[in-house]
Amino acid sequence: MLFVAGLSAASAAPAVLLGQRDQGQALIFPYYSANAGNSTVLTLSNNGERGKVVQLRVAEGEIGETALVTNVYLAGRDSWSAAIARAGAGVVLLSDDASCVLPALSQASPQQPGRRLQPLLVDAAPGNSPMIERTAEGWIEAIEVASIVPNTATDRATGNAGGQGRDCAALAAAWTAPGGYWAGQPLRDLANPRGGLSGYAAVINVAAGTFFGAAAVALDEFRTDPDDRPRGSIASVVRHFLPTPQQSLSLADALSGPQERSVNADVVVDDRRVTLSYPLERAVDAVSAVLAASEVSADFDTRSALGATTSFVQTFPTKRFYTNPALLPPGTTAPLPPFRTMYNARAPLSVVEREWVLISDREGRALLDSGGAQFGGCETSAHHPATALAVVVPGGGAPDALLASRYHGNMATFCGPTAGMAPDQAGLVTLKLGQPTFGNGPVALRPSREGLRLLGLPLIALRLINYVNTGAQQGVLANYSSALPLAASAQCVDGTGQSCTP
Repeated sequence: MLFVAGLSAASAAPAVLLGQRDQGQALIFPYYSANAGNSTVLTLSNNGERGKVVQLRVAEGEIGETALVTNVYLAGRDSWSAAIARAGAGVVLLSDDASCVLPALSQASPQQPGRRLQPLLVDAAPGNSPMIERTAEGWIEAIEVASIVPNTATDRATGNAGGQGRDCAALAAAWTAPGGYWAGQPLRDLANPRGGLSGYAAVINVAAGTFFGAAAVALDEFRTDPDDRPRGSIASVVRHFLPTPQQSLSLADALSGPQERSVNADVVVDDRRVTLSYPLERAVDAVSAVLAASEVSADFDTRSALGATTSFVQTFPTKRFYTNPALLPPGTTAPLPPFRTMYNARAPLSVVEREWVLISDREGRALLDSGGAQFGGCETSAHHPATALAVVVPGGGAPDALLASRYHGNMATFCGPTAGMAPDQAGLVTLKLGQPTFGNGPVALRPSREGLRLLGLPLIALRLINYVNTGAQQGVLANYSSALPLAASAQCVDGTGQSCTP
């Protein structure tokens, strides 16, 4: 009881946490795809009265490297929309939205007058995966850099004051030396983030008639100063610059105060709220803690009579900070916990990860004979590539044709059905992410300053399901699509391996 009370007292400090009602200071759009005729439409919204500077980063799916990064300058109550699609021999982000974007989208769209576009680009060194394959799938991050002080030149240029409309040229000139005010004073007219960002992305295939739309996952209190009262009064945690693929804000830049040497995370463990702290040099662990899940689950349906298909998208947005040699301390040859496989740019799909999976019917009965499996039911390994994105399908079959994911995984070979049941048709899938694998101990994050370890992996998981109705009416082929987050739970252990919330 003393331990729990101590954790509760610590929660008064700023701490990264999942945003309430899909709003926050940082957003993670779980999935985009430009494969199989798909394009992805995204909307980024400022739900507050003050303007905002938001850094938008498109992350390719292999390891999460930056394929595009830019600043979006939003007025109060402003929304910005864009699309990711194939164009010619590549993948691009394109938009006709009037909100200011710097660096600006560099090219005019030849097919769509009024739209500007920017190619998605990653390292194309010899031996690496082809660029178009890497950039055709991934996820998107949006981090609030700053709020904009009302009635300033910047506020007026965003169109937030006086009804004068936007002046993106004035914002671009602010970065131009020697006369541009941001060239020498990048924090001018800016104050600390205030939150209130929200977003939405949908993978759309016009020809197939499918629409998989999902809200972005929001993180609040991402960069905060407890002395900033009311929020947005000072600019103590603002980092405002023109980003490049080599320099941008990331999920490793969480901050619980400009003078703090720790970053806190508010998590729910075993239905209790717990605040954990991590050293500033491991700030990404605070974000990983908020996203950590020891178990995720969702229903699935692959009944051919309904034309049903199901895919489970697993996105690991912080994985690159644990497995990419370019981001690890010099000489590091092993991945950092909780991940188990180093990234290899020359053979990214050659290594397969494993997860324990339990499959039951809609009444909660095990669909499969456990065959003596340790955890009950049927828990064989789900297989997927050791990349930062995986699209797993039930039944161990081919990739979902609606997505044609390069990062395809399957749920391995079923142990064997109980009489009269069809394990690969419909039911509930549970992925147990914290269980020991390959004879090792439980999968767990690095310890917090309190000596606690969260079991499982930091991920965002979506279930994409589609039904085809051939009998809607004569001449009509109807699709019913949905994209829903998997239910998730978290557990943690202390230094002795005992639950931290008995």
